[in-house]
Amino acid sequence: MKQAYVERVGALTFRELPVPEPGPGEIVVRIHTALTCGTDIKTFRRGHAVLKVPGPLGHEASGIVEAVGEGVTKFAPGDAVMWAPTAPCRRCDACARGLYNHCETLFENIAMGAYADYILLPARIVAQHVFHKPEHLPFEEAALMEPLACILRGWRRLGAFANGYDTAKDTALAMDDARSRARRGGIDSVLIIGVGAIGLLHVAVARALGVPQITAVGGRESGLELARRLGAQHVVQGHVPAVNDELQGRGLAGADVVIECTG
Repeated sequence: MKQAYVERVGALTFRELPVPEPGPGEIVVRIHTALTCGTDIKTFRRGHAVLKVPGPLGHEASGIVEAVGEGVTKFAPGDAVMWAPTAPCRRCDACARGLYNHCETLFENIAMGAYADYILLPARIVAQHVFHKPEHLPFEEAALMEPLACILRGWRRLGAFANGYDTAKDTALAMDDARSRARRGGIDSVLIIGVGAIGLLHVAVARALGVPQITAVGGRESGLELARRLGAQHVVQGHVPAVNDELQGRGLAGADVVIECTG
């Protein structure tokens, strides 16, 4: 199989490797779609404090299960899947406090190497953060699962989403409840600063929640056009605080919620 590999900062090559074989609890996935995250670009251009260079690249993807290891019962060869590239240990002090995103070993088993024909997903990820792809969902959209989960967590902090839903089974119910919560929480307007992938996903979620007024601020015209297509009723080209006067003049200042997504 082929795998993209960062030999050193700024140097990307392709390696020929044998297709991995899954160990206990692991699965091998044939990649269908792999995305380029800002973290991938940063790692390639200047290295990363946690992700190894030299090392494989790519961590947001979707695909088809090729093989499963001993003990795996939830997935079988041929299943279409999507996943998050990390999973908490649920044993460290941070996990004991429910701070799973601060797990002390979160990145020790990160599933890197999605820029390849196949990827091996570790047992910890398979047990917690691999999901069957719904039939109606394109692979390209399924590969956005991990960044979208970050967006939904933000809206949960704003009170729009409750805990306890099985999202695979209760999606419609969860969204109906979220729209109601957003209305009860007085979220009638949102200002989203930044029109990269994260900002655009916030626009899409705000629209899905039925927020009446969505404003996007950003520097790139292409990003602003995508924001319009995803549901922003108002777009402002420029950067804060330089655009403050324009926001005031157009009656767009004083939003109920401001979400900063410039990185």
